[in-house]
Amino acid sequence: MANGASQFVESGDKKALERYIIEQKQSQLTATGGNTFNVYVAGEGWEIIPDFDIPPDYHGTERIWYVGAANNKGEIYITDPYIDSMTGEMCYTMSVMLDDNDTVVAMDFTFSEVQQSIEKMSLSEGSSAMISTEKGLIVGYTDMTYVGRDLKKSLPEYNSVLDTILHEGDGEPFTATVNGKTCSVFYSVTNNNWYMILCVNNYELNKTAIIRVFVNVVINLIMLGLIVFLYLVGAGNRKKMERALKTREDFVQNLIGRLKEPVDGIIRESNRPAEYKENLDSFKALGLRLSEIMTDLTAYSSIVSKNEDEGKKKRSENTDISRSIRVIRNTIVGLLFAIMIFSSYSLYELSRTWTGLMIKDEADT
Repeated sequence: MANGASQFVESGDKKALERYIIEQKQSQLTATGGNTFNVYVAGEGWEIIPDFDIPPDYHGTERIWYVGAANNKGEIYITDPYIDSMTGEMCYTMSVMLDDNDTVVAMDFTFSEVQQSIEKMSLSEGSSAMISTEKGLIVGYTDMTYVGRDLKKSLPEYNSVLDTILHEGDGEPFTATVNGKTCSVFYSVTNNNWYMILCVNNYELNKTAIIRVFVNVVINLIMLGLIVFLYLVGAGNRKKMERALKTREDFVQNLIGRLKEPVDGIIRESNRPAEYKENLDSFKALGLRLSEIMTDLTAYSSIVSKNEDEGKKKRSENTDISRSIRVIRNTIVGLLFAIMIFSSYSLYELSRTWTGLMIKDEADT
């Protein structure tokens, strides 16, 4: 637009320049959907501002958009937000000085695109987005009723955030307390020194990572509980088996002791002379038979004792092996627990870092 205007300025045809500015306003209104709502031009002692009844005390060369462009030496100048004299609405202006070093062409913009950027930055209910000037004037906010207000007075909880960005900011996210909640702050700076700030509640930021860590911990605890349960079941079964073997041995020894005494008495009495020789012979035979049974029981007990001694020896050897196995098993359980903690923490840190990079990239965009 400035290049087109410069041709009419060089020719000195102010009427043609006025027609050109009016046409540009209409075309910009149509092309931008009203985002660019005014186009105008001014020089020393004159102004062309469509649809504006210029008051006597209005001088274009005194306005910030003119002074800024004049000081910017041919580069595009972007003003801080201000109240437009014509519409009474908050706006900002882009302006540029032409080659004659007198004429400045300007275009006024609404904050609709700024609000769209704010909406993109506000990813959830736990986040708030803001665009502020270096002096603390609110250009955009999640609640657009704050636009145009002084940040220090309207949103004092953001004072420390903006101060940190201005004095200590190196482009990296940092942590701050906003509205009593710990938040991660992401920000970027536009070419005209507007600060785009996104504050995200740390819980919202890390919610996915926290859920994953919680599920991971639960699964690992279930596995650890299953290992402990199987260990306790095995230990209980071993004790039951040992008690059963001891009970059987005691029973056999007791039975042998109880039977041996009467049998020995029978055999002893049968060796004495008596009238009933034949009956005593038969009685003696039965006693001998019982004695043989006792001998067999004694032999069985000896075998059981011998086997038990060998079993104890083997169990002693097995105990050493079992003790080694238990040490290894406990070591494995300990390592599993340590790996569980390390993997949970690593997953948490990885998710937090990944989420932070994603939001920073979104804010930069």
